[in-house]
Amino acid sequence: MSWILEWFDDILDYLGLTKKPSKLLLYGLNNVGKTTLLHMLRDGQEVQHFHTSNPTSAKLRIGGLKFTTFDPETIPDEQVADCPIMILGNKIDKPDGLGEEDLKHRLGITQLCTGKSRVPRVDLTTRPLEVFMCSVVRRQGYSEGFRWLSQYLD
Repeated sequence: MSWILEWFDDILDYLGLTKKPSKLLLYGLNNVGKTTLLHMLRDGQEVQHFHTSNPTSAKLRIGGLKFTTFDPETIPDEQVADCPIMILGNKIDKPDGLGEEDLKHRLGITQLCTGKSRVPRVDLTTRPLEVFMCSVVRRQGYSEGFRWLSQYLD
């Protein structure tokens, strides 16, 4: 198991989240790295694969935390209506990659982001939403996002 998975397991243990089943929705444009991220989290390695063209659902276990991952076409809207949203701005290793503020602006969410600090859910007037820039192939940035997300898992 890679050091990032061990580190993530330690955080989940510390937060008491190792026994909670959760749902993880991987949503994004084509060729942004969703399947690569899934393989990185599940197997600890980058895997060459073909373009994913059909809706998928898979089981993922990181330490004691169990996730069911969903393609957006396979999960009903009411099941995710109040869920926290973590946006991963992948491919920061590319010279033409967007910066965080530019991505927020283009997505129209600059004023909707709730912050990266630890904010109790009861103190928020909307569902938690934040952007984390990352490079899945370089294993950078996404662990901060999952750490932020873990505070909002029920």
